[in-house]
Order: sequence, then structure tokens, then C-alpha cells
Amino acid sequence: MAQFDAVKLRSGEFVVVLQSDLVDYLPTRLVAPLVPIDEAPSKVDRLNPIVTIDGRQYLIAVHLAATVPARQIGPTEMMLRDYDFMIKAALDILISGF
Repeated sequence: MAQFDAVKLRSGEFVVVLQSDLVDYLPTRLVAPLVPIDEAPSKVDRLNPIVTIDGRQYLIAVHLAATVPARQIGPTEMMLRDYDFMIKAALDILISGF
């Protein structure tokens, strides 16, 4: 798995890996949930980017980012590198406020 890969956890939750590949030796990964857009309670424009995976839209719940053990992460479902600018901007909002 690499940064911005969409993966499923062993629990079945669909997430995107936020953590840089430069620290992939750590036993954990920082991830954010991918929530189907029709199930998302609300959206904050720059904080919650929308991505399309297999024709379905998902909200990246960056504000719910958390670490999970790397061993809990399944294979890559899709690479979201085309969304890297939007995902990084959402992280900037979360951490820096701008």
C-alpha cells in the first residue's frame, strides 16, 4: 500500500492511506474513512474531498483520520493519486486551518 491508496481494512471499512511512503517502516498507517456520498451526514468543502471509485462517489472524512495497524490493511482497491492536491489541501485545513 502507498500514500493515497484506497484500501479495505480487515473490519471491512473502506479508507484512504494518508501517510507518506517515507515512513512506511512504521507499524501503523494514518488513514481516513471513505464514506459513500449518499451516507455522509454533511460535507465541508475543502475538508472533505469527493472522489469517484468505480463510478461511485465517496467523501473522504479527513476529520476522522486515525492510525491503524498496518497488518489490518488489505490490498489496494484503487489508487487515488489524481486527487493528491485535494487530499493534501484537506489535511492543511485540518492541521493548519488554511
